[in-house]
Amino acid sequence: MEFEGNNANENWPLDENERANLKKALEGYFEQILVAMRIDIRNDPNSKETPFRIAKMLVDETFAGRFEQPPKITTFPNSKKMDQAIISGPIRIESFCSHHWQPFTGNAWIGYIPGDNVLGLSKLSRVAKHYAKRPQIQEELTEQIADHLEEVLDNPKGIAVVIKSSHMCMTTRGVHEQHDCMMTTSSLRGAFKEDPATRAEFMMLVRQ
Repeated sequence: MEFEGNNANENWPLDENERANLKKALEGYFEQILVAMRIDIRNDPNSKETPFRIAKMLVDETFAGRFEQPPKITTFPNSKKMDQAIISGPIRIESFCSHHWQPFTGNAWIGYIPGDNVLGLSKLSRVAKHYAKRPQIQEELTEQIADHLEEVLDNPKGIAVVIKSSHMCMTTRGVHEQHDCMMTTSSLRGAFKEDPATRAEFMMLVRQ
């Protein structure tokens, strides 16, 4: 099979037929995995439909953002010439680390200073949740959200994205017991990066 991209977090939108074929293929692969692990998927009632459930979960839920177009976002003219930060958070984030395929969960805070355009506040959450639904590392998720908003807003005066999350690859494997350890990533652009006062205001709101 040939792939145009090389990153698990790229978009790969599928139509309904392609989606059904992918789930069928994944079901077959997971059957082989469970059989190799000596799990009786023929007679164990708890495991009998597991390959189907895993395939459906990955395509329609856990990695759904990878197989859908980004949410359509309508912008509105900044008629009042708003030049202060617009911030939303905490936004619940649920994603999957592409290294060990373990979940990481936490919150995102997103801010922007509009230029010519503003957008509805709920759209910040929609963008964050869309890009979270795929296997990836948190650093790339943070940048993807910022990239998308910067493009949609068309030259905003500033973009800020901060994500704080707990990774199960640290809490259930590896070093274990790091239950209170949070990973923080940020992408600061425009005024949020260049103006210390603007950056400090945003970070203060995140800490609160």
